[in-house]
Amino acid sequence: MLSLLKSLKLNKIGRIALSSLLAVAVLCSTLSMITLIPVSAVSIWDGGKTEPTKGSGAQADPYEISNGAELAYVITSGGGANTYYEITEDIYLNDIDKVNWATGEAAAGYTPNTWYGDWQVTAFQGTIFGNGHTINGIYYEKEPQKQYTNYYGGVGLFSKAANLTVKDLAVDNS
Repeated sequence: MLSLLKSLKLNKIGRIALSSLLAVAVLCSTLSMITLIPVSAVSIWDGGKTEPTKGSGAQADPYEISNGAELAYVITSGGGANTYYEITEDIYLNDIDKVNWATGEAAAGYTPNTWYGDWQVTAFQGTIFGNGHTINGIYYEKEPQKQYTNYYGGVGLFSKAANLTVKDLAVDNS
């Protein structure tokens, strides 16, 4: 490319300008190949529970969690000591565009899926490998009979935990 620029007999400023223009063109063509996935194109948890079907739970063969239903099953079952889990996809528990995460208010017509409080689960045990994935949209609503006592209990991805190890997992829009 340098010989091409010299053959055009451009001065130094012209060569720099042309090189910059070519670099921008290459960058733009590369960016046009990147596909952004809108939230509406991802699978959003329907509130159900499904037992993971891949993996044995051993460190060398962890249970694979690829969606909200599998995550809900694992969290509410309590896991198990010396049991291993692996997140294989980013997981969306709610449509993150339909909840104001600063206030907890949902858009008109949208009812968020409520995640589990500590009164609904046993203490989770085990190791979860996040593999750089993100759990999005954890939404919590106080249990109706406890909302008058100011009891919030444990809330979060793991509302109760014992002997828990989490590696390389993010929580966002929650």
